[in-house]
Parts: sequence; C-alpha cells; structure tokens
Amino acid sequence: MLYLIRIAITRTPMLCTLEESRDCLAFATEPVFASLAYVAGDRRQADKKLYDIETRYGLLQLFDGLQFLHSDAKIMHRNICAETVVINKNRNLKLFDFDFCVTNQPAPDGTAFWPCKEYSSAIPMMAQLCLKYSTPEIALNNINSTDSLGVLLLTIYAGKPLKVFGNDYTAYKRYAAELNQSKYPPMNALPNELL
Repeated sequence: MLYLIRIAITRTPMLCTLEESRDCLAFATEPVFASLAYVAGDRRQADKKLYDIETRYGLLQLFDGLQFLHSDAKIMHRNICAETVVINKNRNLKLFDFDFCVTNQPAPDGTAFWPCKEYSSAIPMMAQLCLKYSTPEIALNNINSTDSLGVLLLTIYAGKPLKVFGNDYTAYKRYAAELNQSKYPPMNALPNELL
C-alpha cells in the first residue's frame, strides 16, 4: 500500500500532537489561509490577492526554502507548482507536498545528482508530476533540474501557466523541444528585475 506524507517546511511549533491510525499519520503546525493556486495562480479568486510586497517577500521565502532543501538537506522537491505552495494567516509562503522528493545521490566526482523517474501516461495523473510546471530538462533529457521556479514565477505574475497539458506527455515534450530551440513565450508579465 502506498502512503503519501505531506508536510510543510516550517519552524513553528506543532498545534496538536501526532495522531496515528492504521493508515495515516497526521499533525498540524499552523492554519493555512490558501494555496498559491487560489491566490495568484491559474485558479485565482478575485477576493483573494497578494500585494506586490507580499509576492516579493513570499518569493524570497521560497528561494530560501529551496536553498535549504538543495544545499543543506540535499533534497529536490521536483513538483513545485502553485498547488504546492501554501500561504499562512501572516501571508508567508511555504512549500509543502513532498510526495515527489528525491535525495541527492552524488556522482563519483562529487557533483550533485538527483535521479529522475520518467513520466508514464500509464500511471494516474494524480500520482505524477504536474506537467504544466515541469522543467524542459525532465522531458528532453530525463534530468531533474534545480531551476524549477521559472514557470511558477510566470504563473504568479501572469495569472496562468504557460501551457496546460493535462496528462499529454507527447504535447509536453513537443513544447519543451520548442523552448529548447529558443522559441520562448512572451515574458512581459514579469517585472524587469526578475526577468
């Protein structure tokens, strides 16, 4: 039986103790206001909005969290998307949902290496990476990349992802090949300093 454990990077104390049952473990660290998908992503709600300063500070929090994961914990998240970023009541952005994490398995020369499991359309979509946020390296070279925030950044500022693929891996690979040939989408939604 497959068990998925979803946790968030946080330094706050637990609000309630660990609850155990035959099929799950659960604990709460803090209340969540919304996911980034409902505030700034492709499912944006008009009544929920992040101010520019909250967005910039939130992105710094995400960068710091990813820096900790890659450098200190030697873990790669692999599924960074608007649905895996939550916002607490203080409007802090936190990364959660570590279902697809992989640990660093250094190459013999000491360089970082994160193994990549190839996408399979035979597996249900819920058990796979979110293609609309995946980096082209995964589709073209079957290589995990630490540069996975680009599509999320564009989604935050434009309000929608570059493309929606569903579980059509062939369409995703075609689009990744176009990006590889420098056929970039318009980036005018991003602030100049971020571009």
